[in-house]
Amino acid sequence: DGFRLDAVVMPALQALADRTGESASFYLREGALRRCLFRVESPQALRVHIRPGDSRPLDNSAIAQVLRHAGTGIVMPVFSAGATDPHTAGLAAPVFGPGQSFRGALAITGPITRLTPESAAAAAPLLREAAAGVTAALGGAFPAGVRWSD
Repeated sequence: DGFRLDAVVMPALQALADRTGESASFYLREGALRRCLFRVESPQALRVHIRPGDSRPLDNSAIAQVLRHAGTGIVMPVFSAGATDPHTAGLAAPVFGPGQSFRGALAITGPITRLTPESAAAAAPLLREAAAGVTAALGGAFPAGVRWSD
């Protein structure tokens, strides 16, 4: 009854934003939408502006791909550039809870001038570490169907 998801997710998002210099978010799927539940903004002036509570369509963004596939069936983390906005890139990974139940997606987002395929590859181990930490804190484990890039 006293469990607070924000107490688990927010420290992970803060660490991701601090370590990558990009905004970090946690998203849930709500039907045909993805909703930002928690967010830590990039410390940089040029950043993607999304607020907790904002919804976006389940398009071809990295976040939407993770939410659509419930974290399995595609190689994680997922990177996309220009899927929602031609100037925005994202990197996303799944989070699971008890019984390997899918809980949502952790993501970092930023302008494509900074979050390039190369910088996303460098951030991928940090995102995987954060997703594993949040998953463990929720009492979950990654299902066998989750494949991670090397």
